[in-house]
Amino acid sequence: MKIIWPPLAIDRVGEIAQYIAQDSPNSAQKWVESTFQVVERLEKFPKS
Repeated sequence: MKIIWPPLAIDRVGEIAQYIAQDSPNSAQKWVESTFQVVERLEKFPKS
C-alpha cells in the first residue's frame, strides 16, 4: 500500500508541530517523527 500525503495534511502536521514547539521543541520533533513512523507502519502493514 502506498500512502499519499495531501498538501493539507503536511501543512497540518507542520502547524501542530509548531504549536507543540512553543512549549517544547523536543516534544514537537518527537511527535513529528512518531507521526511519520505510524504512517510508515500503516504502509507496510495496512491490515494491522
